[in-house]
Amino acid sequence: MIVHASYKRLQNIIPSLSPSRFFEALTGEVFPDGSVIFPSFTYCLKRKDGTHEVYSSDKSIPKTGYLSQKFIEHPGVIRTSSPTHSFGLSGDVTNYIRGDNSPESPLGFGSVMQWVADSDNSYALLIGTDFTSFTFIHFLEHYYKVPYLEQFCWEDDYIAAAAGIEREIHLTEVPGCSKGFIKLEKFLLGNKLIQKQLFSGVPVYYINLRFLTDAADDFFKFHYAELLCSDEKCQCCASRKKYLQKEKF
Repeated sequence: MIVHASYKRLQNIIPSLSPSRFFEALTGEVFPDGSVIFPSFTYCLKRKDGTHEVYSSDKSIPKTGYLSQKFIEHPGVIRTSSPTHSFGLSGDVTNYIRGDNSPESPLGFGSVMQWVADSDNSYALLIGTDFTSFTFIHFLEHYYKVPYLEQFCWEDDYIAAAAGIEREIHLTEVPGCSKGFIKLEKFLLGNKLIQKQLFSGVPVYYINLRFLTDAADDFFKFHYAELLCSDEKCQCCASRKKYLQKEKF
């Protein structure tokens, strides 16, 4: 189970809930044979001007929220070494993914997300978030080979390399903006392929990832360009839209 959750909104449902109680509830549901996975991304791309943060799995603070930070501090959790897209892992996954996991495609093939995709009975739990926080969608960009992935879209300020304390890693593919992922969410809801539950006004999704991969097939084959956001100030999506236009001609 990969988890994306807003602690603030979780407390709207259960005001007394502590992070440790939440993690114990999750592990109680999936252990002893299952896994709990939290993103703990730090986005430590190498800046051209040399001012980038150098990633340390022990010290770097996740930019993916309070629960991500508390999870990697939780007993028995290991954190992977990808300077841009690390994960906190607990349970069965730690028998297969080691702490030194840091693929050249951080959310693609060889990553934690591929392990999730290849595993039986894998699910995503989203609490108080929408698809703009849904990491697995980046893996589907790789799975369906969307053409804009060939464009490194942060080239104005960054190099396609990740800065880790142990070594620098060349990246063959770099995940981009996720604001447009809301279009896929609307597509799936509109076609009644997924269902959103509301608890005290807080949206919750519990999605089987193999089902999602199949359900998203038409969208990724015919509407993948809609995953690029409409924000004119978004350097990444603007760059990838230009790339797609060039490919047409």
